[in-house]
Amino acid sequence: MQLEYIRNTPQVRDVLLSGGDPLVLAPKILDEILTRLREIPHVEIVRIGSRVPVFLPCASPTSCATCCRSTTPVAEHPRQPPQRDQPRAAQATDKLTRAGIPLGNQAVLLAA
Repeated sequence: MQLEYIRNTPQVRDVLLSGGDPLVLAPKILDEILTRLREIPHVEIVRIGSRVPVFLPCASPTSCATCCRSTTPVAEHPRQPPQRDQPRAAQATDKLTRAGIPLGNQAVLLAA
């Protein structure tokens, strides 16, 4: 299991949850994973690679509640969705930042 490997490998200090999208997991499952990772003393950083705030912003309140407990960086950019969805994506990312969740951007550069 991945958690066992991380627990037994003190060189692992930074964990990125990705592959699929962690924020589409049931909040209880995501919370359990984050809780277990935070229990490992040598894990200093836990990040979530997610597209949910941009492409499924309606899911963000639940995701936000889970992430608030972990203060985990989430990589996103509100200009990536189609034009019609940009306001909702901007609102979702704004809610996350106002909740104290640091956001990072791993997007390709977009024309203005």
